[in-house]
Amino acid sequence: MKSNPAGEERRGHTRFKAKAGAYTVFSARSIIPGRINDISLGGLCFSYVEGEEWYHESSELDILFGDDDFYLDKIPFETVSDTIIENESPYSQIIMRRCGVKFGMMSHAQLEQLKHFITQNTLDGAELSNA
Repeated sequence: MKSNPAGEERRGHTRFKAKAGAYTVFSARSIIPGRINDISLGGLCFSYVEGEEWYHESSELDILFGDDDFYLDKIPFETVSDTIIENESPYSQIIMRRCGVKFGMMSHAQLEQLKHFITQNTLDGAELSNA
């Protein structure tokens, strides 16, 4: 989370923790999902296995949630951060990464679907419908 020198939050949108089962993929060619950690109207953060360089070749992402068959496609984005997550097990050969992306211009329909996704598929997203 970025903050200015006074320690104030600089994000323009509240982030909501995604429920288990929320994923993102980055093109029709990609079948390996990233697990969404948190999401807002301005972007999302996801975890993925290092070595799966699939998303770097795309400028659009899709959001899906298996429990209710939710699917939102072709959201423009740009990568803001991409860092290694410290491994809890010193014996694991798997390296996980955490990536933050900022959404680009969405259509009105995409924005409405994103709002629906947040209110239905995050732990505290119902707050969004009250705002």
